[in-house]
Amino acid sequence: MGNTRILPQFGQLDFSQDNFNIQFRELLKGKINIDKIKLPNIPSWLFFIVSIGQGIIAGLTVNLPFMFGEEFGWRGLMLKETQPLGFLKSNIFIGVIWGLWHLPIILSGHNYPNHPYFGIIMMCLMTISLSPLFAYLFITTFCVF
Repeated sequence: MGNTRILPQFGQLDFSQDNFNIQFRELLKGKINIDKIKLPNIPSWLFFIVSIGQGIIAGLTVNLPFMFGEEFGWRGLMLKETQPLGFLKSNIFIGVIWGLWHLPIILSGHNYPNHPYFGIIMMCLMTISLSPLFAYLFITTFCVF
């Protein structure tokens, strides 16, 4: 119970090794028969570090072409074409389009598995909030416009 934190907004967070093992087994249930194999006792901190490493590797390899395609579309083309609207309106428009671009995958349960319709709104809010930052970085880095 020493690693348990209670946050009124988010419920109970439990970072203990026992809770990690329970959650890890729950994650694997239905994918493999966990009764027939002995799962290694992986420390939760090591699992976290490995997950971060995998995310970095995937982001720099497998996801790179997809990311380049999106950024080329949103910042490379759409930002330039919508500049007459002004920086803020341009980025709100790009953020909405960027969020709706993910609509099929959100409805299939990828980003917000238990809330696909609310997930569309959340994705649009996220992309609208990120769009000005990415546009600013793009404009200042590449000295365009």
